[in-house]
Amino acid sequence: ILIDPLVTWLNEHSTDLGYKIAEGTPYEIAIAAIVFADDCTLIAQSNRKARTLLMMESAFFQYHKISISAHKTVYGRTAAAIAIDATSQWTDYVEPKIIDFENPNAAENITILKPDDDFRVLGVYFTMSLNWQPQLERLIATLTAKLT
Repeated sequence: ILIDPLVTWLNEHSTDLGYKIAEGTPYEIAIAAIVFADDCTLIAQSNRKARTLLMMESAFFQYHKISISAHKTVYGRTAAAIAIDATSQWTDYVEPKIIDFENPNAAENITILKPDDDFRVLGVYFTMSLNWQPQLERLIATLTAKLT
């Protein structure tokens, strides 16, 4: 129940900060956050917008005295986003951190993923390059173990 206001707040800003699906069509939708239970996935179209969403999420959690686990948090970008960041006017790339607003010097680093590094969301392994091989390998290993 507590997470609903956060999701609402983030998605209210999704047209400015979120990822646009079917852009330019009548079916266009922008999404800034996908949440299930206590897992939250922030989605943005640029590094700058992702950092803004992370700051919003950090402020919300700080207000409600909730901690984000930096060791369970990952930050991924597609190869295209990395190239855009490298050539854009936003050259102030800073590694994303979990912000502690009471003590900003205590901010914790988030794991930065390369496009082919896999990460888990709700039990499914993804890569930013959409390489499904890590998920397939885990699926085959699990089925093999159960069937033998």
